[in-house]
Amino acid sequence: VPPVLPDPTPIKVPIRIEKTIENKGDIKLGAEGFEIVLENLTTGELVSTTTKPDGSAMFELNFAKDDIDKEYRYKVYETHAGKKGMIYDDTEYDVVITIRLNEDNKLVAAINGFAADSFLASFHNVYKMNQSTGPATGDVASISYGFVMMIVSAATLIALLITDREKKEEIKE
Repeated sequence: VPPVLPDPTPIKVPIRIEKTIENKGDIKLGAEGFEIVLENLTTGELVSTTTKPDGSAMFELNFAKDDIDKEYRYKVYETHAGKKGMIYDDTEYDVVITIRLNEDNKLVAAINGFAADSFLASFHNVYKMNQSTGPATGDVASISYGFVMMIVSAATLIALLITDREKKEEIKE
């Protein structure tokens, strides 16, 4: 009769994220606050996290005895928040996690065939935004042009009022 072994201790498998920003304009942006999504390709479940100021983020997945010799498929990608001047990284990582029981009766995880702790999903965005002196209005004329037009309009209005009054006085006579 083989010896009865205790159930192996559950494990947490990290999916580490690295976010970098290449600033090409006057305005500099850090790597904090970008949303990264982990999609379970079997269930369709979506889990998201945001990057820290240093650009790092991590998902931790729990596995137990019932997961031995099973394969779990995920996709990791960055969402595009639509920030003006940002070119987002379109990379999608396919993540296949397999759980095995080693000779010491411990659960061991592999991601894409390699040790789970060696996996790193890297996303690199380019940000190009320059300082602005104010909102663009499309009007490139000087202010003096507008002032001259106001005076011409006022003079025309006064001339029309005087002409109208003279015509009314002629009609009365």
